[in-house]
Amino acid sequence: MVLAFCNVILFLIAIALPIQAAIYYIHPEGGTCEQCTGLVDAPYPGSGANQNCAWSQSDGGYGDGVGTGAMGGHWIIEDSTFRHNTSDGLDLLYARFDSQIEIKRTKSYGNAGDQIKVNGPTKIETSLMVSNCSYFEGKDFSYNVNNCRAGGINR
Repeated sequence: MVLAFCNVILFLIAIALPIQAAIYYIHPEGGTCEQCTGLVDAPYPGSGANQNCAWSQSDGGYGDGVGTGAMGGHWIIEDSTFRHNTSDGLDLLYARFDSQIEIKRTKSYGNAGDQIKVNGPTKIETSLMVSNCSYFEGKDFSYNVNNCRAGGINR
């Protein structure tokens, strides 16, 4: 499986090899993927490329638990939890109408955006979605999270 995030390509390989993990940061005053490495929790200094600063959510960094671009296929999500993401929990808004989405026995809560976004034919069974998008507000471990950005209200 190959995942791409802000020009960082991750290959998921099912073999036991020592790997080095990297933590990528999102900052409200961060820069684009070209401006910042994403490896430091700091604002973009204002000029230059490949600076030691965080990515901005609006410029390449993203806080969804799971989010995709335009895609198709038959998505089956079972026995999953999406929680405490600084954007949407599960964002399948860009599914094409020839897609099918099934969500079963899934919980989604405490996400700053919508809990679950879907598009096209979707079947949701035995799932719990608590739209408390202001979860991060006033928490001492968060910094400038854009609460309720997807809908603007707690629903």
